[in-house]
Amino acid sequence: MTIKANLSSLARHIGRPRNLVALFVGITALSVWGVYGMQIISTLNPQLGHELEVAAHPALDVWITSPIADASPIIISTPAGVRFEHDTITLPQGSTISAHLGEQDGETPELIVDGDAQEFTTDAHGDFAATAALTDGKKISIRRGWMVLATWKIRIMPDTPPQVALTAAPAITESHSVRVAYKATDDYGVTDVALRITPRDPMPGANNTPVDIDLPTASSKEIARVDFADLTSRPWAGQEVQMQIVATNEAGKEGVSDAVDFTLPERRFYHPVARLLVEERKKLMLHPDDDGLRQETANIMAGIAHETADFHNDPVVMMALRSGAVRLVLAHDHDAVISVNDILWQAATRIEDGATGTAQHTLRDAQQDLADALRHGAGKQEIDILSDHLQAAMDAYLSHIITRPKSAMSMRVKED
Repeated sequence: MTIKANLSSLARHIGRPRNLVALFVGITALSVWGVYGMQIISTLNPQLGHELEVAAHPALDVWITSPIADASPIIISTPAGVRFEHDTITLPQGSTISAHLGEQDGETPELIVDGDAQEFTTDAHGDFAATAALTDGKKISIRRGWMVLATWKIRIMPDTPPQVALTAAPAITESHSVRVAYKATDDYGVTDVALRITPRDPMPGANNTPVDIDLPTASSKEIARVDFADLTSRPWAGQEVQMQIVATNEAGKEGVSDAVDFTLPERRFYHPVARLLVEERKKLMLHPDDDGLRQETANIMAGIAHETADFHNDPVVMMALRSGAVRLVLAHDHDAVISVNDILWQAATRIEDGATGTAQHTLRDAQQDLADALRHGAGKQEIDILSDHLQAAMDAYLSHIITRPKSAMSMRVKED
C-alpha cells in the first residue's frame, strides 16, 4: 500500500464524526492539563504537587572547589539546569563539592557519593545546603524523596608527592654560605621548599633533630632555583651532614630529594675572646654530662663577663655570659646545655662583628619577612609596614658600617 493510500485511509477514519469528537476532547484535555495539571495535583495532594514542581524546576546550585589554590570552581548545576551530566568530570583528590537548594520547605535532600548518603542541612533562611570532600568515588547524585535531581560521573586523580631533586652538588661560597641548586615539580603546585639537614654522627648535647631551613619560593607547578643559606651558626658547623631538598604541595604532601653527604662550612673567629667562647662551646657539645667541664665553662663565662674591656664594654655580651654561667651551675639537664650553646655562639659572633653583625642579621630578617609576605600575597597595608621595617633596618646597618670601630679589623691584622 502506498503512502498516499495510507494518508487517505487515515483521513477517512478521522473524518467520521465520532472520531472527530474524540480527537477534539483529547487535544483539549492535554491542553488543559498542560496549563492546570500541576494546580490540580497540588489541590488533590499538596505534598506531591510541591515535589513535582521542585523536580521540574529545582533551584539547585552545585559547584566543586579544587584543592589547587589558583583553580577556579567548577559549576556543575545552576537553576537554569544541570551541566556535565553526560560527561565524566576529572577532579584532583581532596576536591570539595558544595550544593545549595533554594527551597524554603519540603523534604530534606540528600547528597550521595557512591551510595554514601549525606542529608542537606538548613541555613538561617530555610534553604538547604551540603558540603562533602571527594577523596574517592565514581558517581555523585542529589536526591529528594523519590526524585533524583541530578547525577554526575567523576574520576578522582590521586595526589602524589612532588618530584624534587638537586640539580648540582651543594657548594660553599666565598662568604661561607651554602649554594643549593634544585628542581621541584607537582601537578597541583609546589607551595614550600626547604633545605633539610641531618647530622651523620649525632653530637651529644646538641639538638640532633633534622632541621628544615625554608627557602624562598613562589607557588608553581615547576620550580628551578639556586638558593643560598648561612649555616655557620648550626651546631654541626665543620661536621659532615646529609642534605636534602623537601618540597610541599597544595595538599600538604612532601617530596624529598636523595640525600647527599656534605661538610658544613665552619666560621673562623679572629677576636681572641670570641675564639675562646667558640672553643668552649665545642667542648660543651661533645661532653654535656661532664660536671667538671660544665663548671669550667661557667667559670670562663663569668670571668669574661667581668672583664668588659676585652669585648668593647658591650652590656649585651656581659649579661648574656652571666646568665649562661648561672644556668650551667644551677641546671644539670641537656636543655640547659643547648641553651648555653646558643648563648656562647651569639656572644662570640657579637664580639667578632660588633653591633654591625647584629644590624646585619636584623636586615636579613627584615628582607626575609618582606619576601615571605610577597610570596603569600599579603595585603598592601602589611607590605607597607614590612617595607618600612626593611628601610629602618637598612638605615641602621649603614650607620653601623660608617661608624664601625676598627678593633675587629686590627685583631685580624695582628692574627695574620
